[in-house]
Amino acid sequence: MLDGSIKIILILTILIFNSACTLSLDTFGKISPASLTDEQLPKEIKGNFPLGKAPFAAEEIAKIRPSTGNRFVALDTLKKKILIYTSEGTTIKEVQLLNHSSFYPTTLGVDSQGIIYVVARDEGASPAPSTESVLKFDSNGNSLGTFMEFSRELSGGSLENPDVHQIRFDSADNIYFGMYYFDQVRLYNKTSGNLMKAYGMGSGLGNGEFFGHLESFTVDSGGYIWATDGASQRLQKFKPDGSYDSQILLPQSSQTGDLAVLDDGKILIAEIGGGSTRLLALNSSGATVYSQDGALGGGTAYLPVGNPLTFSVFGNEIFAGHWSDVRVFDRDTGMPLRSFGPTLKQPLAVARDNAGNTYVSEFAGGIKRFDKNGAKDLTFATGTVFYDLHCDSKGTIYAPDAANKKIKKFSTAGDPLGTLAQGKVAAPVGISVTKDGGVVIVDSASAVILGPYRALVKVNADNTVAWELPAGQEGIDMAFGVAINAQDEIFVTDLANNNITRLNPAGQSITTISQPGISFGQLTQPTGITLDDFGNIYVAEFGNSRVQKFNSAGIAKTE
Repeated sequence: MLDGSIKIILILTILIFNSACTLSLDTFGKISPASLTDEQLPKEIKGNFPLGKAPFAAEEIAKIRPSTGNRFVALDTLKKKILIYTSEGTTIKEVQLLNHSSFYPTTLGVDSQGIIYVVARDEGASPAPSTESVLKFDSNGNSLGTFMEFSRELSGGSLENPDVHQIRFDSADNIYFGMYYFDQVRLYNKTSGNLMKAYGMGSGLGNGEFFGHLESFTVDSGGYIWATDGASQRLQKFKPDGSYDSQILLPQSSQTGDLAVLDDGKILIAEIGGGSTRLLALNSSGATVYSQDGALGGGTAYLPVGNPLTFSVFGNEIFAGHWSDVRVFDRDTGMPLRSFGPTLKQPLAVARDNAGNTYVSEFAGGIKRFDKNGAKDLTFATGTVFYDLHCDSKGTIYAPDAANKKIKKFSTAGDPLGTLAQGKVAAPVGISVTKDGGVVIVDSASAVILGPYRALVKVNADNTVAWELPAGQEGIDMAFGVAINAQDEIFVTDLANNNITRLNPAGQSITTISQPGISFGQLTQPTGITLDDFGNIYVAEFGNSRVQKFNSAGIAKTE
């Protein structure tokens, strides 16, 4: 048996270093068969998981575009996926594109009907020439086949694919492609795919030419094309018939991401240059209206320095994306409105109510509620760290507050419902609720007023102590997680002995489950534990980085 002070240090060390993972599995995904027929009983509870995924989550947002039904569509070039989001960034669907080493999706566009176009290059097996295709999907991400394939053309003395950087649409949903190596914007019929028009006269510094290759372009409401190149610091304008119209000089030499021309005549440019990434708005004469500069610092107002931004205008807002970071600005003033960050940071414990809402506590303090679809809709009890959570069948949430030596109770709406066990525990870190409204608590520390370190203590609903179980009794040296079945039998994970102890409602040992080890059915540093209504036991192992399942007899199961 370990010394009490060593136990405390070990437990706190595990809590801190394991805080990026869920420590408690208590009541997570619990299903009540009593209220359902066999036909209605779900095989699993579905939701938008993993919880905590940041809104507009993607490893690399190359393009983000608005779609029909208040949705956004983005292209994750790193994972080679199309991602469909709500306007608040909740992932509705992920569409995996071809995922092999020679396949490269490069850009994405969405027309007014929500039809998604993705340009992708497939290098193929050498020495076969690469192909560049336009793949087509409906608004829900279902494949509509290949819209067209581009042929290689002579460019710079060699045969090249066009290297399409951007896709835009006119009011009739005809499709425009910005072709980097061909130094042109080309217009194609939306139905036949036939070439209708070309804008740009090749490489050079003359009017209508692109120096350092065509970089970005957009189509305004009048059918005019606005385009930048990589080296001349010019924004050139072309008439709808394809002829050159005019140009304005950009404020600085920069690499350009997305472009847009608003209905009030303002020109929006996402660019990187001079050590900063910024969202720039110009008037029709080229004078700066506003600029949001990433070099000035972090927070909601500023944009991260890095690759050129992608943005979309959505109503009166600009959604600016960079990698997986999306921030929103007022399109008229450029003022920052909000940013989308991760919904969870260092989660500690999780519980679930009968309506399918999930509650997660964080190491920084507070509890966040996620609805049955995985969307965060409530935060409460901020500033307090809870190492465990339990939600009973009546919808009361029990949260052990180790710092203040008590159990706090909340409604599922986050309203305080009083406390329990104040003055009865020293540092509660684990909890489960009995049928009579009492709680069994893992008490992690010793205190002079309370005497020796205790493994477990049961506190009745009237705040009296039913029984105490000091460490070392009933074979438990270091309790960590606790769960209770329908018969009020208590299951406790023991970090020191690497097993589970099963106790009767009076806290007396019935049996132990498993033994130390790394093999199937063995345990190393078991932490979180939960039970389903069929008697199955689920155990999280800190030492083996896994969750194992045992049946009610303690036999490890593979399904």
